[in-house]
Amino acid sequence: MTAPLFALIAMGYLAVRLKFITKDANVGLGRFALYFGVPAIIFKALSQSDFTNVLNSHFILAYAGGGLMSFIFIFFISKYLTKATLTESGLNAFGSALPNSIIIGAPLLIQIYGSLPSGAFTMALLVENILIFPLALILMDLGIHKDSSSSIISSLKTILTGLPKNQFLMAIVLGLCVSAFQIPIPDVLGKIIDLMGQAAPAVSLFFIGGTLVGSTLNGRLGTISLVACGKLMLHPLLVAFIITLLPEMDMQLRVSAIVFASCPMLTIYPIVASKYALAQEATSTLLLTTIASFLTLTISLWLVL
Repeated sequence: MTAPLFALIAMGYLAVRLKFITKDANVGLGRFALYFGVPAIIFKALSQSDFTNVLNSHFILAYAGGGLMSFIFIFFISKYLTKATLTESGLNAFGSALPNSIIIGAPLLIQIYGSLPSGAFTMALLVENILIFPLALILMDLGIHKDSSSSIISSLKTILTGLPKNQFLMAIVLGLCVSAFQIPIPDVLGKIIDLMGQAAPAVSLFFIGGTLVGSTLNGRLGTISLVACGKLMLHPLLVAFIITLLPEMDMQLRVSAIVFASCPMLTIYPIVASKYALAQEATSTLLLTTIASFLTLTISLWLVL
């Protein structure tokens, strides 16, 4: 089930590595997927869903709880056992708890179910963008600023001003509004949205492969392995464990939560790390985690399907 996805990633890698596509052109593919294709998938899925059934408290509890527990565990291991700085510990925790649910998780679930489970995807994005990501940014910023209060205020300001510009959250809001108020979508616009959404999964995976060109395993192997294990093993195991403690959840929601948690970290992980002069090790971590996820995602799917 994961083979076609990772074949596309390999094709993207080879296309850029052999210079059929330049790195700049690959960036353009990524921008199309992130700013047009994936938002189109989100909007279509939500606009056609039942507004009242989008949120599920058990899913949110399992997904947010598993993410937070993985985040906290890796943070404390990094800070107090490996003696990493606060910024490094925050970055490691970020890598262990924020999966690439958009570019890897969504295409995988589309392959499994034929269409994107809109409710699960929406809840995952909300947890990631409103809970985990802001927490990581605050901790990382605290590590480079002496004035803790001003650092927190600055981080929160950056996060809050960025929310209205987040294309995924905008797609969620627009899709929910169309669903709630039963707003008709013109046929031409509907077909455009369909075409962009259909192109997004393949383009997204191709883009990931291209971004890996030039990456090497440089840095502290212990730290890289810690974050990779946290992301690919600890995070999905914690989400699955919490699910077993909760009342019966819809099978599609259970599978979606575990699949999202099993994905490697966000592709922007090294970009975020570059702000703190930690991009080299973050790039190595992303490379190792993405390659290893072929095996771990396959095992996760075998266990849950």
